[in-house]
Amino acid sequence: MEKKKIFEIGSWVGTTDGYGQVLYNRVFYVEECDINYIPWDTPWEPQKKKIGDFDRVLYLCKIFCNIEGKIKSRFLLKVHALVNELTKEEERMIQRLIAENPEAYEKYITYDERSFPIRQVFLEYRIDPQVDENEVVEKIKIIRKRLPYAFTFKEFAREFKKMDMPFSYNSFRRYGYGFGPEVRRLELRFDSILYATKGKEKIFHNIVVFPPSFFEEMRKKYESDKG
Repeated sequence: MEKKKIFEIGSWVGTTDGYGQVLYNRVFYVEECDINYIPWDTPWEPQKKKIGDFDRVLYLCKIFCNIEGKIKSRFLLKVHALVNELTKEEERMIQRLIAENPEAYEKYITYDERSFPIRQVFLEYRIDPQVDENEVVEKIKIIRKRLPYAFTFKEFAREFKKMDMPFSYNSFRRYGYGFGPEVRRLELRFDSILYATKGKEKIFHNIVVFPPSFFEEMRKKYESDKG
């Protein structure tokens, strides 16, 4: 995939939420956790991307005003895959708003958003009926304790291999390609604060486990609400 122009940190850009500045530009590359392995009952489909390929850029932008030029009451940090370079007219509008509203602009510059965007990567694993889900959950917790506060998927995989697990670390399906409701499964959610990256790798800060019993309870609740 061809790499697009990357807007630098501090650049004023246009987004679907309005106009603001780029606080973070996250360049993502394809990693092992991005490849959808299908090792069981679905015919193999060739991957369109390979590990190490450029994937996409995501921008975390602090929005100053909406597209009509109304200054926001809260300057939230928003994630955007598509941002636009300002036209001359848009640049003049931003400059006018800053000149006419110095207090609002100062608040914008110093505003410290305490609720950070978190990227979530979901991986589903098939669990055989005889496997004790509690044992698996406890092992995942041990793996997390062994990892540093900020870790990569490679580091997770390295610790995973040290454990006697009933499935391989890479025998997953990505979110949106998961198993049907008839399959007993466990899901791992990897959380990344501020969509962090280091080099060509994603940085994660937490792992949340959803065991088979979680999906069973969801199914029962859905059937109860439905009928």
